[in-house]
Amino acid sequence: MSLHRLRFFSRLRFSSRLRFCLGVVGALLLIARGHAPAAEHHADVVVYGATPGGVCAAIAAAREGASVMLVEPTSHVGGMSTGGLSHCDSNQMVRSTMLGLFDEWHHRIVADYTSRGLKAPYDPAKKDQSTWTFEPHVAMRVTLQMLDEAGVAIHTQQPLTAVHKTGPRITSITTPGGDFAARVFVDGTYEGDLLAAAGVDWTIGRESQSDFDESLAGKRYTKPTMAIDGFDASGIPLPLVTTAEKGPEGEGDSHIMTYSFRLCLTDQADNLVPIPEPATYDPARFEVVRRALQAGERRVGFDLYPLPGKKLDGNNSIGGQFSIGLVGGNREWHSATPAERQAIWNHHKQYTLEFIHFLTTDPAVPEKTRERFAALGFCRDEFAATEHFPPALYVRESRRMQGLHVLSEKDILESPEKPDAIAISSFPIDSHDCQRIALPDGGVVNEGTIFPVRKSDPKQGYAYHVPLRSILPKQEQCDNLLVPVALSCTHVGMSSLRIEGAWMTIGQSAGIAAALAVRSDVPAQHLNYQQLRTRLVATKQVLDLPSEATTCADTPDSPDVRSAIERSLPYIHERGQWWIEQKDCVSCHRVDMMVWSLSAAEEHGFAVRDQLAAGREWAVASTLKPGDDGTITGLTNKEGVAHLLLGCDEEALSPDVRAELTALLLADREPSGCWKAGGQLPMQKRPAEETDAVSSMWLALALSQSTSAETATIPPAVLAATADAAEVTSTEWHAVRLLLAHACDEGAVSENAIAALHATQNADGGWGWLLDDESDALGTGLAIYALRAGGVASDAPSLTTAVRFLTDSQQDDGSWKVRGTKEKKRDRVEETATYWGTTWAALGLLATLPDPATTAASASDSPSE
Repeated sequence: MSLHRLRFFSRLRFSSRLRFCLGVVGALLLIARGHAPAAEHHADVVVYGATPGGVCAAIAAAREGASVMLVEPTSHVGGMSTGGLSHCDSNQMVRSTMLGLFDEWHHRIVADYTSRGLKAPYDPAKKDQSTWTFEPHVAMRVTLQMLDEAGVAIHTQQPLTAVHKTGPRITSITTPGGDFAARVFVDGTYEGDLLAAAGVDWTIGRESQSDFDESLAGKRYTKPTMAIDGFDASGIPLPLVTTAEKGPEGEGDSHIMTYSFRLCLTDQADNLVPIPEPATYDPARFEVVRRALQAGERRVGFDLYPLPGKKLDGNNSIGGQFSIGLVGGNREWHSATPAERQAIWNHHKQYTLEFIHFLTTDPAVPEKTRERFAALGFCRDEFAATEHFPPALYVRESRRMQGLHVLSEKDILESPEKPDAIAISSFPIDSHDCQRIALPDGGVVNEGTIFPVRKSDPKQGYAYHVPLRSILPKQEQCDNLLVPVALSCTHVGMSSLRIEGAWMTIGQSAGIAAALAVRSDVPAQHLNYQQLRTRLVATKQVLDLPSEATTCADTPDSPDVRSAIERSLPYIHERGQWWIEQKDCVSCHRVDMMVWSLSAAEEHGFAVRDQLAAGREWAVASTLKPGDDGTITGLTNKEGVAHLLLGCDEEALSPDVRAELTALLLADREPSGCWKAGGQLPMQKRPAEETDAVSSMWLALALSQSTSAETATIPPAVLAATADAAEVTSTEWHAVRLLLAHACDEGAVSENAIAALHATQNADGGWGWLLDDESDALGTGLAIYALRAGGVASDAPSLTTAVRFLTDSQQDDGSWKVRGTKEKKRDRVEETATYWGTTWAALGLLATLPDPATTAASASDSPSE
């Protein structure tokens, strides 16, 4: 190992246990100089590590005419692609750039289904952002077929024990099954085991922001701090807390993102195997989770993605506070012996079973959550050899080679084009948690998350070249090794590269390069790139960046947010106008919310249609018009009146009209000083007391804009009257309470409302209209709008993840689907609720844009060009 690497390690302050493991590995993985023992196995190319990258390297090299051996340290072939990761992440990538073996593998997956008379689970010919899913046993069958057809010799359960070199060239590797000799080697492991044993420079952990000038590098505090005590009575951090030392943001360290399993689950009785209880279970291990739940935290659980066969893919939730990822449990994995890795694997399995047991049995877990996860079991027809538990631990990141080119954030976002491209990658930059910190002054925070840095229209990462140099070590260290998985990159770079589709594509190119190096009999670093490129293109590798490739990351005021707003406006107008023409009814949320959302869009410079003025006039006239019984229509739709007042500026409503609308709100106050709900609100699926309180707060908020002495005392009085609410069930209650508290300058109430909204945010970044519901545009738009009004910055983690939820879930017609908010319609997507949610989604997104008044002032101060 070079002096440079030794100095780097000295800065990482490894634990004594990690130093011991490094010593063990150093003793076991000896580099033998000179002549190697007589090899029992010979091939042109040896690929060590049967991950998707290793598998594709082996197939590609064999198809180029090389003899190939695929040597895998465990009994499992295919890594995560056959080990439970069955919801293909390529839906977030530029699929048109991913052809070759990746494309062929997916076509074969679909053919496996259709050949058995089953429906195709997806269409791989369509390179859109649709979801591609499959069952693990189908992925395994296809993978083994492709390896067999290529003539690849597979050797499993062969962990590396020694590497033999002559000068910078590997001559053979030793495993319990003997020696494997080859002209060229490929390290296909997630961990970079072969490169490390061969004496190639590598690193582990996170660079600081200054090392490669990366804004996303180092320690990151992007998740909200949980307002709980992370210590026990003796002052020791609770179990599942990894440290009490926070450290400055952007500082590098030795930590990497969490590992987990991808669980294959079902709720179908005919294929369900009950999830076994953990061998041991101590409820105290989950005390920190229990405290979080009792404090109102809702981001506890794990993601479930539907699969064919009525199955589900269970994944660690990147936005969750507590999920199936064992934060901190992977620190010694990269340097551990096979026996030690098995122990770490078992520890992760034990945690997974314990966490599921906690979710399904602990009284602190909400009943709906307990019931949801208790209905699931393992699949009888998956992973039979491992008692239906997935065989592969999801190693998201491990060692990273430090080779000829270290791929960094700048290569992805600023300089994506490279002269020696071997693949195009485009997964978003994202990292799961690295640490969970108990703060000495109070609070617990998950650290290390990089929420996906990507475009949202289309919903994919930024396309960039992977250069040949990034899979090659320095020639003086090794001249016949290619590394397509643990390739040369920073932690931020790996946060984008770390996906099976990218590794398959890079692996294919590595295999072709390896075969070319054998044929040319030159060091890998001396490969003729033009010859390599010709072969890559001939095997359907895409090397030209898409024309729409961009080089900037999302910002709160990104084009993607504006695009989402722009797409929603025609829907809002057309469906609002349809309601006017077909229903001629003002007594619901439809027309007032159309006026409010389109008015806000116009204020931000969006070109809304001329009919906005006509719609506003219709709404006012219909509200003030007497009904058949002589009652003013607005009296039955007081919340709509409030929304008109809130959504129309002084120019839009004359003083006389504003006074008439205000008078309607004052007309039927209850003796308590509050109001009974009117319009559609009494029919909503929540307690009547909560509905009345929400109505009263909306009306008081509208009256807070009045300068009349008659109304001045009403908003504070309503705020006080609604303080002692029973159990709150809706996001709307928290949102409108924050809006009213802010209008009344009640700082403490505002802070409590902000905390309540943060605590009820779901793992995917959104909120449901009801707190126990899945996220939807209605709850999320309301929450964003209120948090912005309460002073939460647009780039705060809670808002950036919420905005991302909205931009990712928008429909092609510009709307957002929302389930019915009335009791009888609560279980299905309903058109009126969808419309209501779409207007709030637009208002929420608009609230994250710069203040138009400030923007206009800045523009007027700037010189014209």
